[in-house]
Amino acid sequence: MELGASFFKSKLGKRFFFLFLFCAFIPTGILLLLSYQRVIGQMKEQSLLRLQNETKSYGLSLFERLARMENLLSICAIKLSLTDNHQRPALDNELKENVSSLFDSVYLVVPNGEYAPIAGFLATQKLKDIAVQYSPGNPKSQILIGQFSEFVSPVYMLVALDKKQPQDGFLLAEINTSFLWGIGSVMLLPAMTELAVYDDSNRPVILTYAAPAERHRLVSRPLHASDKRLFEYEREGSLYLASSWTLFLQSEFDAPLWTIILSQSKKDILAPMTEFRQVFPLVSLLFLWAVLFLSMYTLRKTLAPLNKLKEGTQRIANKDFTTQVDVDSGDEFEELAVSFNSMSARLNNQFNALAVIDQINRAILSSLDPSIVVATALRMMSDFFNSEVILYARINTENPETLALSILEKGGRATPDSENTDITLGERENIFANDEYTLLDSVEQIPRFLSSFVATSNIFLSLPLFIEQKLVGAVIMGLNMVDQANVEEEIKQARQIADLLAIALANASLVQELELLNIGTVEALSRTVDAKSEWTAGHSERVAELSVKVASVMGFDSKNIALLYRGGLLHDIGKIGIPLTILDKPEKLDDDEFDTVRSHPLIGEKILQPIDVYKNILPIVIQHHERFDGKGYPYGLSGSDIDINARILAVADVYDALISQRPYRQGWAREDVLIYIEEQAGKMFDPDVVDAFMAIAY
Repeated sequence: MELGASFFKSKLGKRFFFLFLFCAFIPTGILLLLSYQRVIGQMKEQSLLRLQNETKSYGLSLFERLARMENLLSICAIKLSLTDNHQRPALDNELKENVSSLFDSVYLVVPNGEYAPIAGFLATQKLKDIAVQYSPGNPKSQILIGQFSEFVSPVYMLVALDKKQPQDGFLLAEINTSFLWGIGSVMLLPAMTELAVYDDSNRPVILTYAAPAERHRLVSRPLHASDKRLFEYEREGSLYLASSWTLFLQSEFDAPLWTIILSQSKKDILAPMTEFRQVFPLVSLLFLWAVLFLSMYTLRKTLAPLNKLKEGTQRIANKDFTTQVDVDSGDEFEELAVSFNSMSARLNNQFNALAVIDQINRAILSSLDPSIVVATALRMMSDFFNSEVILYARINTENPETLALSILEKGGRATPDSENTDITLGERENIFANDEYTLLDSVEQIPRFLSSFVATSNIFLSLPLFIEQKLVGAVIMGLNMVDQANVEEEIKQARQIADLLAIALANASLVQELELLNIGTVEALSRTVDAKSEWTAGHSERVAELSVKVASVMGFDSKNIALLYRGGLLHDIGKIGIPLTILDKPEKLDDDEFDTVRSHPLIGEKILQPIDVYKNILPIVIQHHERFDGKGYPYGLSGSDIDINARILAVADVYDALISQRPYRQGWAREDVLIYIEEQAGKMFDPDVVDAFMAIAY
């Protein structure tokens, strides 16, 4: 008896008792019947609301796809504007593949009316008709609609090569309509949905099979007096419910507004209500039976919160820190669940922060370019801390009264803006007041160069950076102080990332110093070779510089150009082993002496082979005297069997040798040397290399 009395005095016992009374005396079935019509009405409203939301979402995604296309064309414009005037405009394979996936054709149009194909094909007359509509006075990208044909109109995008000077030319692209409208292999339209898009002149841009054509819109009937965007129309004996949404393109493009209409068959959209009517009686009966039996196992169900807590604990043990236990029992189990959820949320936040910091760490340490390191760190810190403005203030060692600023504003450019600013002694003391961090939270503390950002962030966190215990600058971040409880944790995380940035900058500085040392060593070796004879002084450096210019015209990347430069400096290092009497002999060399000179590529190979970092320039050293027709030395290689860098160096080497004075002859006239090199194209030299050489020679 005492056990029973104590049970009904507890919260669990009271809940069981009142639940039994509720099940026994409340006419649950009557309430279900009364709520039936209300549920039906709500389901209809929800269906229409869903259609409205899908229309808006589709319109926003359509705008995002157009913005993505514009960004890609802008990147292409930058790439093409950097292309040498002597080259045919072209894109690298990866960028061209991206362009081909979004556009059916892309053309470069320049002010003189010339059209250069970049990707795909567009009929000449159609190209001219579209190009003539370009507006050079408006820097915004244009969107033009072509002639409507059957179900869809062609859509064109015109992007200026330089938005500051749009009259210098533009890219004309025919958009891939399957990707634009999301109709094709990747369907972006909701299931069983029809699409219609009209421009501001009520001309159709696209109409799917059962979409509302103009004649259907004229006889459409509004579904709500307060919302004209919802209407219904009839087509081929079927009723359709439709929702429209206006897409304002003018915010980003020079284009008229579009009206987007999504519609569904009334039968399909109201199908859930039909199913609900069919299953409602069965559900009601089942619910009544459930109520009858609920009191019989309520006590057993009390164990459910305990099972949830057990499962949540097991998931945390398996490193699933997103676990949240939903217990609304109103007793001690609910209090325990609240504490459990709080603990789980804190663990999840901490591990997420660690994961993001690790990601930032790997990102900024993956590059050895200080500008890339700083840009990456600022961008990721801005996203992680949701900061409106963040900048890196680097101390100018040559002028301590100035700072070099890299500024990144949220919603602005993806890369930081760079500028220099003067700084007073007081501002310097405020920024670098503490080695760990300083909160700049008053007008007196905030330096002048931050005054323009006070409107978005009135509190700034300054994190000084040190390299080898020397102050080099600070990361300054606008703080979001909404959640005061997390401010201290955010500052610790920001300090940790700032330390990683300092390490990355130190690594980049060290690598730059090593690179300068490496280049200096190579140049010293080349000058040692050239200094052996007064006739060859500076020869290797001139050949290296001329080879780099030719490689640039041929479109070589920076890594290959650096390799070619080193190879040019060391291509004649084998001449260390050639007697000076032969190198400086004023008469013609005999056969033995000539064989000795011809051995210098192999001597160079023996000298450099033990040095691992120079192994990649060995083909240049060995093959720079090979001929394109196979009559060179030491191996008689020909054509593409000769390393391309050696083929470039061969032209530069002969040019400098012929134009320079030697003990056995006077230097040739420059015009005679150029004629000779042109004559040797396909014989001594690679014709493609000769063409590139001539492009820089004249």
